[in-house]
Amino acid sequence: MNRKGKPVRKCHGCILNIGERCAIYKEPHDKWHNSKCSSYNDKELYRKYLEDLEKHPQDKAKKQREESARQHNTEEHHQGRKGSR
Repeated sequence: MNRKGKPVRKCHGCILNIGERCAIYKEPHDKWHNSKCSSYNDKELYRKYLEDLEKHPQDKAKKQREESARQHNTEEHHQGRKGSR
């Protein structure tokens, strides 16, 4: 089985599920081995995750690139199209 740390279907309603990955575990599939994840909707782990995010803020240059890309996508193209394609 090809596992890359992506949450499994059972992670759908969990607050630790960030879409492409689990906020806490590198291999969420292993946590569901016995049909129950011990950290499913654990508010304490989620609070610790948010604290870690505050300690290590996102790079300012990365935020500027994201904002620039958003703005670029809304500008009118010289041929009448929006965005790149």
